[in-house]
Amino acid sequence: MIPYYVMTTKGGKSKGGSSQKAFARMPPTEKVELRELVEDMVRKGSVASKGLMKGFLCDVFDSLVYFLLEGRRVTLGEIGSFSLSLKSEATASADEFTKDNIKGVNVVFTPSREMKECLANAVFKRISIEEKDHDAIINYLLKNEGYEEELEEHCALCDSCD
Repeated sequence: MIPYYVMTTKGGKSKGGSSQKAFARMPPTEKVELRELVEDMVRKGSVASKGLMKGFLCDVFDSLVYFLLEGRRVTLGEIGSFSLSLKSEATASADEFTKDNIKGVNVVFTPSREMKECLANAVFKRISIEEKDHDAIINYLLKNEGYEEELEEHCALCDSCD
């Protein structure tokens, strides 16, 4: 079951009503670390040992990074594919553009058809977010690595963020 809460966007009044919109957001959840993922696979009856699976997944990571840095798209069967996209500053012309205009690299994950079909069966459960819960969510996003973009996007849209 996927928990969600409803958030309203910042916005003033426009002709004909409010420009506010409401949409679903997922609350931040605890990350599943590699150890927990491996333990889950063993618990479900994998014939490989924890150490072998952990080593295998680390090798997959190394190869994935290698091929991505070669500019290639990596497809992992029923999981999906990984590729890179670039963040860059625009210039007035192609002649002015240099590698210094490239400001970052993002990893893009595209789920496979099989994964999309599995996710299409998701069940959702609405949870309520009160002001104290909102503050807890913001504090969680601030304290944990990897949520910088989500925090920025959340605060740009949220009525409760100042």
